Amino acid sequence: MTLRAHSCHSRETDPYRAGLALGQELAALAPEVVLVFTSIHYDQPAELLEALAEVLGPQVLVIGNSGQGFYERGGCADRGVAALGLNAGGAVRWRLRLEEGLAADPAGCARRCLAGFGADDWRLFFFACDFRCDTSLLLTGLQGAGCPVVGGAAGDDYRMQRSFVLAGGRVVEDALVMLGAAGDLRCAVRLAQEMRQVGVSGVIEQAHDTRIERIGGDTALGFIAQQIGQPFLEMDQGVVCLRIESADGGRSGRLRSLMPASDLSSGTVRLYGGIAEGERVRCCVTNQEDLITGMGRLDLAALGFTPAAALVVSCAGRKQILGNAAEQEVAAVVRRLPGLAAIAGYPSFGEFAPLPEAPDGALFHNMTCVVLLLGGGG
Repeated sequence: MTLRAHSCHSRETDPYRAGLALGQELAALAPEVVLVFTSIHYDQPAELLEALAEVLGPQVLVIGNSGQGFYERGGCADRGVAALGLNAGGAVRWRLRLEEGLAADPAGCARRCLAGFGADDWRLFFFACDFRCDTSLLLTGLQGAGCPVVGGAAGDDYRMQRSFVLAGGRVVEDALVMLGAAGDLRCAVRLAQEMRQVGVSGVIEQAHDTRIERIGGDTALGFIAQQIGQPFLEMDQGVVCLRIESADGGRSGRLRSLMPASDLSSGTVRLYGGIAEGERVRCCVTNQEDLITGMGRLDLAALGFTPAAALVVSCAGRKQILGNAAEQEVAAVVRRLPGLAAIAGYPSFGEFAPLPEAPDGALFHNMTCVVLLLGGGG
């Protein structure tokens, strides 16, 4: 089977016109699935979906979310929308599921969503979720998937107020949407995560959900400032990370970025995913050069198949550091795979993907660029 793919984007400010532009660009592909990644700036994102369905037909499965802008092979921007269309010629069975009530029970929401797919030859699950919960708790519900699970948390341009997911023709908040792919599909996941540990480690002494109050005998903010060797400024939020030290000292150590919603006056910090009391953490920092170098080190040579499309889910903190060089996230993949015509994605508020050496299931990441490569089987 040959997987056919095409990506495109629109910077139209009107959502209906943006949807029409995407639909017309994808129409020749006759996609079975369309993944849509939009900035938060459209007041009526449902109009975008309405226009897309008018051109492509209501039978096309649509999944997506709001993000910190969008990434696409032809360009990246803070405002607008990108789309990736896929057509497997009927060789892949696509299924879409939506679960609401995410904030009240993230683990249960993920568990119900995954269980609803039932038994099949699942090769991949891709999902998007609202960021306004402890998204790291989704991992409990995603256990036992039996195949790679890749996705991310939607964003809202660091407003920290609202986000939404796209499920078919619906725009939904406080929800998780998941796409399952069964049958003749090949995929590979690669991660870029270049962070330098600084200072000494400390134990989380007081924490509630994603709010960290005390670390290593000091306020959380005091501990972080001491380790990075300078006062912690508002501009450092979303960029400085805490790495939870793993028992083996290896890559399984999990990263948690600091949210812009942290309460700097009280010394409390907020994270994009929770850390339990008693865990030992260490501060991590990075810079633009390290991130670009890390993308260049992605192992894209030994995939075992020829990819037709790539999805990029990259931390919004990376975009903040890269600034005008944010397009390097996509450019690095294009340089290594020049024949790859379809690439789309978004800057996220939390990334989910397995490690290449343990490809089933998922881990929760921050300050990570996840590249999901898709191709036909055979």
